[in-house]
Amino acid sequence: MFAKASGFVSAGVLEPSLRLYEILIGACVVGGHGVSLQATAFSLLEDMKARGIAPNAQVYTALLRLLARSTDYVRRAQVLEEMESRWFEVGEQAWGWVVLGYLKDCQIEMALEMVVEREERGREVGRWVYKGLVKRLVALGEVQEALRVLRRIEGAVGGLVWEGVMKPEGRSRMWWELLVKAAKEMNARPPLPLPLFPLFPLSPSLFPPSPTKTDAEANRGQVEVTRYVWYKALVHEVPSRMFTPSLGECDLVLNCAARHADAALAADVLRVIGEEGFRCSEHHYASLLETTATTDTARCFSILAHMRALGVPPTAHTARPLVAHLSRSKEAVDEAAELLAALNGGADLAAVEAVIASYVALGELDAAFNTYSAIASLTADAPTTHTFNVLLAGCAVSGDKELALYTLSEMRGMQTAPDQESYDTMVRVCVAGCSAEDNPWDEDVWTWLEGMKLKRWRLSRRAYELLAVGCANKGDDRAWKVVDEMALVYPGGSLETARTRVRQGLAWRAGAGSR
Repeated sequence: MFAKASGFVSAGVLEPSLRLYEILIGACVVGGHGVSLQATAFSLLEDMKARGIAPNAQVYTALLRLLARSTDYVRRAQVLEEMESRWFEVGEQAWGWVVLGYLKDCQIEMALEMVVEREERGREVGRWVYKGLVKRLVALGEVQEALRVLRRIEGAVGGLVWEGVMKPEGRSRMWWELLVKAAKEMNARPPLPLPLFPLFPLSPSLFPPSPTKTDAEANRGQVEVTRYVWYKALVHEVPSRMFTPSLGECDLVLNCAARHADAALAADVLRVIGEEGFRCSEHHYASLLETTATTDTARCFSILAHMRALGVPPTAHTARPLVAHLSRSKEAVDEAAELLAALNGGADLAAVEAVIASYVALGELDAAFNTYSAIASLTADAPTTHTFNVLLAGCAVSGDKELALYTLSEMRGMQTAPDQESYDTMVRVCVAGCSAEDNPWDEDVWTWLEGMKLKRWRLSRRAYELLAVGCANKGDDRAWKVVDEMALVYPGGSLETARTRVRQGLAWRAGAGSR
């Protein structure tokens, strides 16, 4: 079209005029071309200026509309500057396109300042501008600002404010996008660190870095958005919900509730999951447990029992949030133990294991074994391999081999077979038991290691490292064979730390022997 128009002008069929350029530049905007004709539109602008034809307000407005889909802030500033120099007022629609242009260019603060300034002056802001503003804020992850805008413009009117701008399903989608974005952003941020159950001494490098103050503030803001949108869209909206979340979206919101101990939100998510006909899995109840762990131990015990009654038995890790909370003080574990006793044998095995694990985490092995001794009066469930592994893990930390052997005898008495973790822990028990200077090397460690190999089980990398360093500290050259074997079993990891510690241990032992 532009080539034909140029030909007509060259042939004298069309005379260059303001109206002609106005039509040609307007054609660059309409027709769904996006910004592909931006260069053409501005070349037409320069051509008309060269011919001595002054652009009018309609030409500049068309260019601003074109730039609303562009990140070319230089061109936008040029158009606004020329309009100001010619005393052209930026109309309501043109002003809205400028705002959308700033949003496209990710200049969020500039766009919001323009909107606020216009509101303070009592000037009208088109609802289509608010729509574009909210959608862009959500896309960029500015969910708190998007919620503030939505709450301000909907106010008491609700969805009626969007009449003539978008259909009810469009509004529902906008709120849905806000919910999903807030929940995803929340789950993408580092969680607040929780103390882990110490199956063995952990290196600080294994823990993720703690979230910064900025991360914590952002987490709070995003969970507030998630909570508000969930209740507005699925509880308070009448006569029906705005939308029906999928199971994956429910999981996102449930994770947010779990990370911020919002038991009410977690319970409501489970309600929606049930109403939609989905079956709750272990991880759903685990999230509910996490929301309750810091506030209501008795309810946590009830949740664990409820899970087993529904045919969704707790796993070895379901009660970890409860262990993390209880293991912060012995008083908290003692109170939990009293709650178990008050249930008169109606506690779930996972609840008993949580109390035992909490005592072990605090180094209170006597209290842990006392709780185990009373297990028949606390729960109707028989101890499992995991129950004994929790006790063995405490023995591995303290190096108490006699107590570990007692635990193994209890396993045999109850015909409970040890698993890979049991063997791995016994290797660490043997190593920890001879760590003192005057304790001789425990040769039983090789028996447990060979037993694992016969069953085609792998010793954990951490246990390999402890075994190698333990050998070196006793002057046993078999430490190098352990390191070489670890290299074969775990070929992808670095062995420099282990080799250095073995070399230092053997050298120190050799020096001590020469003295």
